Amino acid sequence: MSEAGKPLKGIRVLDLTQALSGPFATQLMVDQGADVVKVESPAYPDNTRGVHPFIGETSHYFLAINHGKRSLGLDLKNPEGLALLLRLSEKADVIVSNYRAGTLDALGLSTEALAARNPRLIQCLISGFGQTEGMYRKKAVYDANIQALTGFMSVTCEPDGGPLRCGVSIGDLIPGLFALQAVTAALLQRKETGKGQVVDVAMYDCMFNLLSYYVTLTQATGTAPLPSGSMHASVAPMGRFETKDGWLMVTAFTEVFWRKLCNALECTEFIEDPRFVTMKERLQNRDVLMHELQSRFKTRSRDEWLAILDQHDVPNSPVLDVLEALNHPLTRERKLLQPQTTIDGRKVEVSRQPVVFGNELPRVKSVPRSPLLGEHSNDVIRDWLGDGQQSIDALRSCKAVT
Repeated sequence: MSEAGKPLKGIRVLDLTQALSGPFATQLMVDQGADVVKVESPAYPDNTRGVHPFIGETSHYFLAINHGKRSLGLDLKNPEGLALLLRLSEKADVIVSNYRAGTLDALGLSTEALAARNPRLIQCLISGFGQTEGMYRKKAVYDANIQALTGFMSVTCEPDGGPLRCGVSIGDLIPGLFALQAVTAALLQRKETGKGQVVDVAMYDCMFNLLSYYVTLTQATGTAPLPSGSMHASVAPMGRFETKDGWLMVTAFTEVFWRKLCNALECTEFIEDPRFVTMKERLQNRDVLMHELQSRFKTRSRDEWLAILDQHDVPNSPVLDVLEALNHPLTRERKLLQPQTTIDGRKVEVSRQPVVFGNELPRVKSVPRSPLLGEHSNDVIRDWLGDGQQSIDALRSCKAVT
């Protein structure tokens, strides 16, 4: 990737995160050029290091969201370890954590203490329900709980099924994205003010924000939206259809695309049908409409329909599984996978950060592997603090670092 694709080059990040939301945010920072130092307790390392299955000696989960980071094994409950982190915070631009609210305060790493050490520090605190006092402030929570609490599960399922969690952990990943956006905005503001700030990223708030038009839809109708499955709560037709040999997805809810779909399916009489003449009628009669369309899609193979729909410029796609998506020509064309070599020489590919900086796709090149616990402790202490080997040995003798 060119230097234009590394806008965070020169930014130093202390990564006090585990699991998914925080590591995903800091992984994106690595991908955009930041020097990210992952701080882990030797006694309680990131629990995703143990998530199976493994690729060689490394968890597939850990290597997906921790490659290119440097690892500092540091015991924050050891006074010398805590003192070292405070020194490192003076050299950092950003510190990211996803502990439960109040945890850092108990360790002696309150926002006030860190700001006093480094007024330019951006402190990004990811938690379930935010840092301010409230009913759930210290409640333990994970992705699935957030999906359930915000209403996502109630609309993810099929109309005749029970609530379903989105298979991808969006309750973690979405806050990670908001964290990246907030940190970069805070860095930009720091250029003007010269001061850092605290960025409070609550998983609940982020997912609630993504309800978007469901918030206004509920107020417009006065009732909770019903499950829509692969359909859309406010427009039709949109949904999955079964063909002779597989599934495809069609989204043809604008008037232009609706007419094109009718032409593609050779049912032009639907264009003037009172049940389907406008979006309002199509939505009111959605069940009938979807049944009529489904009966037509069943008459041909998926590939036949994909070709016909493309010919008529109707938005469509096959419904693929993840293995098919990995091997899809578009994935290679967009250069979305980057090779990585694990510590034991295994080859694996990880997804690149999705934003393209400039007019050309980034070159496909190997990315640094995910680190062993404490692998870069000496290097980080030397690079950030300029400490010599004698100081490092003294810290290690008191078991502050590994």
